[in-house]
Amino acid sequence: MDDKGKAPGGAERSGRETFWHLLYRYLWPFQYFRDATVGDRLQQQSNYRHNRAMRFCLPRFMLRWSVVSAHWFAWGSFLDGTLSLALLVAGCFVAATLALIMVLLLGIDGGWGISPNASDGFRRSARLAGRAPVCSIHPFANSDTARP
Repeated sequence: MDDKGKAPGGAERSGRETFWHLLYRYLWPFQYFRDATVGDRLQQQSNYRHNRAMRFCLPRFMLRWSVVSAHWFAWGSFLDGTLSLALLVAGCFVAATLALIMVLLLGIDGGWGISPNASDGFRRSARLAGRAPVCSIHPFANSDTARP
């Protein structure tokens, strides 16, 4: 955006976000994480550490998606009991199931590789004992610097 308040294409931009963009930022957690498979080893390690530092926001997103899932299950049950519209009820239950899959995916992301202190505690205890740790989930978790 330049000094005149116009977007690069020349269109005026208001200071407010659209509802859909706000909903996207509220529900989609993957915008806060980086891809740890691209770049050289130093960049991958940096991205992995960033992802571990951002893991605190995953339970909040799991709660949000659980509420979305419960919302769609409630609508599906209500519509099944009152209107008996099979296609609409099925759509509600499919949406609820997809939201539950999102909760499961976030739980796996939070528990696998970026779980709170999963390998940090092991490394810390091994360092205190004077020996190097021998196993870890992530290939860069045992080193503090990138290897060539």
